[in-house]
Amino acid sequence: MSKNIIRSKNNNITIRRAKPEDCVESAKLIFMTGEEIFKHVFYPEKDKTLGILHRVFQMESNDLTYESAYIAEIEGQVGGIILFVDKKQMEKNKKGMGKKAIKLISFFQTLNRIYRFIHVERLIKKIDGKPYI
Repeated sequence: MSKNIIRSKNNNITIRRAKPEDCVESAKLIFMTGEEIFKHVFYPEKDKTLGILHRVFQMESNDLTYESAYIAEIEGQVGGIILFVDKKQMEKNKKGMGKKAIKLISFFQTLNRIYRFIHVERLIKKIDGKPYI
């Protein structure tokens, strides 16, 4: 069992490290941050895209992994997610994403989506050398 980072006695709010088992709720919350972008990159159907995000969250060494996430629970229910990814880790994660994409959606589906990945990458603006959406 993971150790709680913050626990509020009055509001019954807990912030803790994420676990792979948090994937269903986390995928929904991550999807909410950029529904159209995720549908553009993966699938237009919400359920298929959530399935991809669900699996990505459980995988290690990517920008949306449980390893970089904290979960906010309100009265024992997942109410929010915080993802922290250091710039060096982001660069390292990019190098292995091709293989991971193939595992998630097959070789041919990955080839079919390469232009979408590049398009989304270009949508991310650079401010002071740091990526922001």
